[in-house]
Amino acid sequence: MHWPTIRSSGIVDLVMNLPDPDWAVQQLDRFLDLITTVSSHNGRPGRRHSGDSDEITEQFVAVEQIFDRVIPHWRDQPLERVMNPDLPWVNHRKPAVQAKTVILKDSEIREKLGDNAPQISAASLHPWAWEGARSLWQSGHYREAVTAGRPKDQRRNAEQVEPP
Repeated sequence: MHWPTIRSSGIVDLVMNLPDPDWAVQQLDRFLDLITTVSSHNGRPGRRHSGDSDEITEQFVAVEQIFDRVIPHWRDQPLERVMNPDLPWVNHRKPAVQAKTVILKDSEIREKLGDNAPQISAASLHPWAWEGARSLWQSGHYREAVTAGRPKDQRRNAEQVEPP
């Protein structure tokens, strides 16, 4: 199970929580190799992916999970119009390159831009708190997830205190 880290800034810190970033990069590299376009074989004009359809589909099982953890809203990105039915995976190249770059540049970006916000792991939360927040967090509703994860008595007290 993947436990996201919550920063005080509200940003999800996904890369630092990858148990094996090197493995993730290897999976992305393999996928990128498989979806590289090459000249069609058998004398047909046009282009095709270098890997066969089954091989690419099998590799995408891991890649999709990496996308979900590293670039959570990747499915919301607009797709390019692809007129070639021999290139069904061409729209997945951009998120694969983006995910790989995020993983490889994460520590450099932290070093150069700084980030000293405190971090906690969902694994350190009480199971009730995480269970109440999990679905909201995974759907990108971070503020609501943090509120849902607060103990019930704290939420009740917060609701009773009226702002000045």
